[in-house]
Amino acid sequence: MNTKQSENLMKLQKIGEIQVKVAPHHSVNHSKGVISEIEFQRDLEDDILECLKDQKVIAVRRITIKTNNQNFPTKHVILTFNTPILPKSVKISYMNCPVRHFIPNPLRCFKCQRFGHTITACRSKQICARCSLPDHDSNNCSSTSPKCYNCNGDHPAFFRSCPCYKQEKEILTVKITKTFPFQKPEKSSTTEHPSLAFHIHQH
Repeated sequence: MNTKQSENLMKLQKIGEIQVKVAPHHSVNHSKGVISEIEFQRDLEDDILECLKDQKVIAVRRITIKTNNQNFPTKHVILTFNTPILPKSVKISYMNCPVRHFIPNPLRCFKCQRFGHTITACRSKQICARCSLPDHDSNNCSSTSPKCYNCNGDHPAFFRSCPCYKQEKEILTVKITKTFPFQKPEKSSTTEHPSLAFHIHQH
């Protein structure tokens, strides 16, 4: 899809007799990657963003670790690109920094303990993350024998070595690293760019 076609699609207001609104698809048109450079560990996120604006970077977030109730910066920085195609590297100052795929942690509901959604979208009953019994949460649990709701193992649902957690992480890894991005259009005399994906909403 070239620039002119994208602009025309954005102006679309009707499909037949149905009123619609067209907007670029946020997540499909963006990609996230991670750089890990100790040289930039003390640099501010805004400063890194300023250096990378001309390389299609639209957001920067440093990964932190929590120790003794304090957050400490790491050398790992998450970059959001305004393109579905993740670049192999970015250049900051004199350094060429390799970019690898950002794999988020699996989404686990704090209410029902299942993976794939958050508490705001949950319609199930409350399940304790510590003992897997209903009608109370882990803050009010008196059980001394943890049990995982997802795999029935002798650990709480938030245990990072849970087989179900590992499986969800593997699924996310395959989904992000093995999914082919939108193909670039063939070269022609018109100005073109990688295809955009759109949301079409019915009014």
